[in-house]
This record gives sequence, structure tokens and C-alpha cells, in this order.
Amino acid sequence: MMRSFFKNKKGFTLLEVVIYVGLLTIITSIVTNSFLSDIHVWGYARSTRDATSAGRLMLERMDQEIKLSRSVDTITSILGTHPGKLVLDTFAGVTSTQESTLEIFLDGEELKIKRGVGTTISLSGGKARVTNLVFRRLVSSKSEIVRIELTVEVSSGKFTKEISFTTAAVLRGAY
Repeated sequence: MMRSFFKNKKGFTLLEVVIYVGLLTIITSIVTNSFLSDIHVWGYARSTRDATSAGRLMLERMDQEIKLSRSVDTITSILGTHPGKLVLDTFAGVTSTQESTLEIFLDGEELKIKRGVGTTISLSGGKARVTNLVFRRLVSSKSEIVRIELTVEVSSGKFTKEISFTTAAVLRGAY
């Protein structure tokens, strides 16, 4: 009985084959486009996350150092322009009373910090590039504030994301 079923069947017609191949092509292209779209969204989201994370970490560290400082050294600082350089009159450590200086500056596209004559530390890490760094000093009769404008760029594969951040910190010696 099985033999007669296969024996009577003559196969597919050319029209049926063309229709099946066309449907298979359409389904394959839809699945491929969906997959490539997901990869694009994932790469864009990853570069956005990395840029946001790097920028926040850099700002938090600078904010903390500014808040612990007594004053801005306006003679050696570069204020109001890119690339900015901030030199603070501060202390050797959080609990120390020994006076020191702290420099925050760009070395190429890498954000660096240096306390006194100590070693220079990178704040931007390997992935992030700082494309804009501007410090502004705001002074009133009662306080001294440093405003930071920071733009961070991160590349993840073929995706590049640039995010701008702004913050302000009141110096400890100013209140």
C-alpha cells in the first residue's frame, strides 16, 4: 500500500517549487533582519551604558575631591575652556590636616588626577575617551563652587556613544 502511494506521486511542479522557495526567502529575510536589528540595539545600548557608567564614575571622583578641598588655585588652573585643568588646594587625605595640591587634567583624551608630587592616576580607564572637559569657578560672598562640564565617548564594536555631563560642587573651605 505504501508503495502505491509513492508510486502514484509524480513530484512537485515548477510553480510549487518557485512558490516554496519564494516563501522560504521571505521568511529567512524577516528572521535575519530581526536578528540584525536586535544586534544593533544591543550594541547601541551597551555603548550607552558604558559611556554613562564611565562618566558617572569620573564625575563622582572629581565631585568628592572638590568637596574636600579648601580653594581653587586660580593661577595654575585653566578655567572656562577645553581642555580644562583644575588645581585645588586640599589635604593629603580625607582625615589628614597636611596641606597638599590636587590636579585634575586631560592627558590626550584620558582624564587624570595627581595629588601633590604623587603618582598620576587615570580616571577614565581604557574604554572611555574624554572629548570635552571644562571647569568653571563660581564665587559668591559665602561660597566657592566648581562647575564641571564633561563629555565622554565610548566605542563598543562599531557603535560609538557620546554623553555630556554637568555637575557642580561646593568646596569645603567655602562654607
